[in-house]
Amino acid sequence: MSNGIYKAIANAISEITPIAKNKRNEQQKFYYRGIDDVMNELSPILAKHRIFIYPEVINKEREERASKSGGNIISSILTVKYHFATDDGSEIIATVIGEGMDSGDKSCNKAISAAYKYACLQVFCIPTDDMEEEDKTTPPQSKSQNQNHAENKQPEKEPQKDSAVPQGGESAELKELLEEGRLNNGFVKAAENALKNGDVNTIRGILKRYKENANG
Repeated sequence: MSNGIYKAIANAISEITPIAKNKRNEQQKFYYRGIDDVMNELSPILAKHRIFIYPEVINKEREERASKSGGNIISSILTVKYHFATDDGSEIIATVIGEGMDSGDKSCNKAISAAYKYACLQVFCIPTDDMEEEDKTTPPQSKSQNQNHAENKQPEKEPQKDSAVPQGGESAELKELLEEGRLNNGFVKAAENALKNGDVNTIRGILKRYKENANG
């Protein structure tokens, strides 16, 4: 059985340079790596090492949410198998989840772009030139129309802070998940509160649950 894809990916990794978080989300005040940054870095390297990538959407969820302005936003969540293959017929598969939100017809496009970006970041172990991010405030995320109102009225418990443990990288990762709209509805409010209050334990717990669901 041919297994040239392993060597091809290893060779590609050796040539990939860090991709800085040079895109800025002005609304939530943080930096991130865009899909175009990833594609521009990978395209010549994939061609050189004869690697091609094709998607297989295995599950789709679609939901209508209310925006802050009173309009509607369509949320699409796609579970996508990405096949990383080479010319000897060998391949590896990475399964990821992407979520996109749009007021028009672009939610699926955004979801599959997010899925592709994170599949490539993880398979090719692409490093980042970390930039210092601002963790001061996070505005409220749009809410599902069928969200239980009773949950919103429950008093929030004071989070336990762990100020001795650095949280910049974990906070940045969770904020990026929020910005891409890839957290399940049940985690959005908790994530916003954890980032606002610097609750390291909750941030880590949400990231752990997200990775378990993504890998499951």
